[in-house]
Amino acid sequence: MGTTQSLAAVHSLTTLFGYMKVDIEGGKASTKDIKAALEKLDRELATSAGVVKKMSLDISELAGRQKFTDICNWLKPPNPSDNHISISRRQYDGTKEWLIQGTLYKTWKMASPSSYWIDGKSGSGKSVLCSAIIDDIKDFCGSLSGVSAMLAYFYCDFRDIQKQGLYGLVSSLLYQLSAQSESCYNILHSKYESESCRGQHKPTETMLIQYLKDMLALQIRTYLVIDAIDECPNSGLHSQRESVLKLFDKLIGSHYSNMHICITSRPEIDITNTLAPLVSQHMTLHSEHGQMDAISLYVQSVFNSDVKFQTWRKRDKELAITKLAEQANGMFRWVFCQLDTLRKCPQSAIKHALKTLPHTLYDTYDHDLHKIDNSVQELALHLFQCLAFSIRPLDIKELAAVLAVDFEAIPFPQFIPEYIPEDPAHELLSILSSFVTINVTGIVQFSHFSVQEYLLSEHLARGSMSQFHHATTA
Repeated sequence: MGTTQSLAAVHSLTTLFGYMKVDIEGGKASTKDIKAALEKLDRELATSAGVVKKMSLDISELAGRQKFTDICNWLKPPNPSDNHISISRRQYDGTKEWLIQGTLYKTWKMASPSSYWIDGKSGSGKSVLCSAIIDDIKDFCGSLSGVSAMLAYFYCDFRDIQKQGLYGLVSSLLYQLSAQSESCYNILHSKYESESCRGQHKPTETMLIQYLKDMLALQIRTYLVIDAIDECPNSGLHSQRESVLKLFDKLIGSHYSNMHICITSRPEIDITNTLAPLVSQHMTLHSEHGQMDAISLYVQSVFNSDVKFQTWRKRDKELAITKLAEQANGMFRWVFCQLDTLRKCPQSAIKHALKTLPHTLYDTYDHDLHKIDNSVQELALHLFQCLAFSIRPLDIKELAAVLAVDFEAIPFPQFIPEYIPEDPAHELLSILSSFVTINVTGIVQFSHFSVQEYLLSEHLARGSMSQFHHATTA
């Protein structure tokens, strides 16, 4: 029964009582009538008690929802579920079990307190493994009775400025924990009421950290999983990455008995210097046999499921699986790029392609850059600049506007609306090849963090396509 129906029931009861009062006071009702009416009134009262209670719950629920919405508007936390959904799609059967069933992971999962750092080179599949950890912990928390375990996760993201720093990270963790535990919600709500004057003042990073500490002190088993902290900027004094590393130092160093924290990153010097002495568990992906086996399973899975490879001869498939697994050096991204190239390869050229595989990821990008047609190289340069330095993600229409600019016009470049292509997504992908992807919401982004790094790298600056480096960094 909804609130409207509940109010109607109460109104009906009030009307019934009014009629009875008139009849009794007017002497129109007999003893028998009065007795029957009282019995009916008793039944109606019993029903109405439930109605009023239900109304109270309905109103409380609506008020609670509004308060939670108010807190969300106050914190404005970034939503990591978009990243998780996208990255989880890249999981392949058999490529994560070695980690989830491994001793290091199981120890981290069950021991309290525990901290786990997984490092790996760019393109080694850290984010996919992180998504597998999140899924496993979600299932684990769901299998327990009550709110005896909670999970909050975050994906640092070079494509989204809100997901590159301390504020976005902590506000998201707080919001997720509050949604799972009334005790955590009460902590956040009390701060919302008192310290922010009901949302009038935005909380500082210091305040957010204290809220998180208060929640961890509740002694509820809490899992925190944070991916790709190397994608937090590390430039200038008091960088975002430095702030995030200081947070981990505080949290792990406080030895919260209920906290399990897992962090993934590349082995950057500053990250290594902070985390290596702190964490209780540490894994380096490219030195793990399980990672090498997972890459082999991934390649086999692609060859068995991708229509483009169905016509390949068995011996060519076996040769490709062996070659790719041997030369991958623990890098899923390198393998992905080679598969993308091999997918377009005629059977007569398969053996040659496998003999001349690029040695590194940057060598692969060199090869792809050379494939951009000379006639559109200048456009590609401008598109890369927009993607590399935009302060927010750009959608298809926004980036396609670059295609409608005549950069040779005198005295200044001129925007010509008629130049906007009918199918801008197809046009952008045709020009930029494998360097970009378009997500389900129409946002155009570099296909991997390593692409942006490559365009800004000294490797490119010294190579034959150095004009792309100079133009991108200009």
